[in-house]
Amino acid sequence: MAKSSRRFNSRKNANSFAKRVGGVVKDLREFENSISKFKVTYTKNKYRKMNELDNDRCLEEGRDFGYPNEYWQ
Repeated sequence: MAKSSRRFNSRKNANSFAKRVGGVVKDLREFENSISKFKVTYTKNKYRKMNELDNDRCLEEGRDFGYPNEYWQ
């Protein structure tokens, strides 16, 4: 997994994003030449949304789509 970062000018937005992705907020206001005031570093997980769903569960299982079983044969 790769480390990523994102920049913010608002402390509120930086804290909100860091909480959502499990990141760390760095305060850059003391540096004169910084691009933004806050930076959030986090570990990028491309499978984050897949982990929220139960991977063992089939979404179509037990659902009635309105077609009789003979239709599929």
